[in-house]
Amino acid sequence: MSANNVSWTDNEVKILIENYRKLKLSELIKMLPGRSKAAIYRKANSLLLRVYNSEDFYNLIFEKYKGHSLYDISNETGINWNTLRYHFRKNHEGERTRITSTMC
Repeated sequence: MSANNVSWTDNEVKILIENYRKLKLSELIKMLPGRSKAAIYRKANSLLLRVYNSEDFYNLIFEKYKGHSLYDISNETGINWNTLRYHFRKNHEGERTRITSTMC
């Protein structure tokens, strides 16, 4: 069942979505018999599931790299530049902040 070409059932996806942030991987594997650790990570990634709260994560990134360009942050962290720009705008909603490639 862990082969790449085996589709996930609606129930398996529901289990993953509801429990990915709450349970340890070992517990998820028990709830998803036949799914490997790698398969669970791949599916969670394709569903954009993250263990961390993305808003908190990006706040930490922007605090750590305060004064750096989004381009430099992208190169340093490997996070896509457009993703950084989206979260920077989201975190500064309502402010008259100009986003450029040079400063965040």
